[in-house]
Amino acid sequence: MKNKLSLITLIDYLTEKANILIKKIGRFANNKNKQDTVYIFTKIIMTLIVLALLNIPFVLLENLGIFIIYEVGTTLRAFLSVTWKIIVNISYVLLCLIIIFNVFASILDNKELNFIEENRRKDTRLKKNVFIPLINFIKACSVILTVPLFLMIIIIMIMLGMDLALLTHGYKFFSLFLILVGSLLMITSVILIIFDIISINSKSKKYINILLSGLLVFVSGIISINFELAQFTSLNTLPDAFNIKTEEISIKIDDLKEYQIKKAKYNENINISKYEDNSLGDEILIKTNHTPTSIVKNTLSVDENEVDIIFSNLLDLDTKDLKDIYNLIIKSITSETIYNYNLIKYSDIEIYGNEEVLARIEIEDYED
Repeated sequence: MKNKLSLITLIDYLTEKANILIKKIGRFANNKNKQDTVYIFTKIIMTLIVLALLNIPFVLLENLGIFIIYEVGTTLRAFLSVTWKIIVNISYVLLCLIIIFNVFASILDNKELNFIEENRRKDTRLKKNVFIPLINFIKACSVILTVPLFLMIIIIMIMLGMDLALLTHGYKFFSLFLILVGSLLMITSVILIIFDIISINSKSKKYINILLSGLLVFVSGIISINFELAQFTSLNTLPDAFNIKTEEISIKIDDLKEYQIKKAKYNENINISKYEDNSLGDEILIKTNHTPTSIVKNTLSVDENEVDIIFSNLLDLDTKDLKDIYNLIIKSITSETIYNYNLIKYSDIEIYGNEEVLARIEIEDYED
């Protein structure tokens, strides 16, 4: 039977090549025990190198998915991109656990390899004392990984029930159904794969097929949600439940007169505008409009001859806010309306000053 190319066979191949090179450099070719010890440690090092290199395509895949979501999507882009990021990262962690588990298991099961001891019986006991705890640690990490996944399944089931209720009442939002079903399939398959590793069964291929099917359904949902949302009405506000609060701060120009440049920095989701008001004289007036679900931070940062006014927002949710967000989701679907969901967290900034002052204020964005 032909050997199928896999990451494990690649690691074995790289280990063999590296071991040959080490034998040529070192002087232990006739010492079987030293050869085996070097082979085992070389295999572990090669495994870590392969896993580090594997992170590169996963990072590229994560960035590509986020880029596509922001290019194709019209709303809910932050939610979809975070969901995609979680899926990619969990997939990478799962793949690492599978590979490390198989590598350690292969070392433990290979009776011909002596770990350190020349005596076969002593070495077998030593290998068990070293690798069995490592394998059990991997199993424990795998089980811990399933805890948030089970919580995600519960949340998805609740959301799926809500979506089915909406569908039965005539509110057609099939893309959300596809996204939830796809997520459910992927998370379930990941849990099954994890327990498959622990129990050392042979159904991994079947579960990977379920995982890929779930990914296909999930991607179909992401694509179709943009077509469905294109039919919705867009509003740059939130419902009355999210009452806008206004806070004001003023900065004396005299306090900053020795500095040549003043910059207002903000996250791209924050809406920031400048308004001329010559009555303010030597003051800059900053109005921050935000919902009760947001905490606004205004920071003055002085660096050499530059002053940065940095705006940032934090979510501050309580039970009432969660209820309002739930009602907002239902209202958005039933009324086919897209609200400005950024306002739940991000503020609307207004900067007032005379013409000279405003000319000295530059607006830049920064990453949260």
